[in-house]
Amino acid sequence: MATFGIPAGGGLPALEEALGLRLYSVVNAQRVEWSEDRQRLRFFMDRCRVQETRQRKGLTGLSL
Repeated sequence: MATFGIPAGGGLPALEEALGLRLYSVVNAQRVEWSEDRQRLRFFMDRCRVQETRQRKGLTGLSL
């Protein structure tokens, strides 16, 4: 957190920023949505390359 200047105790805004800095944010399509009152943050992994590959190969795993 210190490396990227994300404040401790920064709540949901800090979490949103941190999620955008993960390696997965580069290789998979993801997004966040705030509730109208900005009290809730929803995280969506819209596209997961690992699961898409598993599905394409017919391997068992999480359904998409």
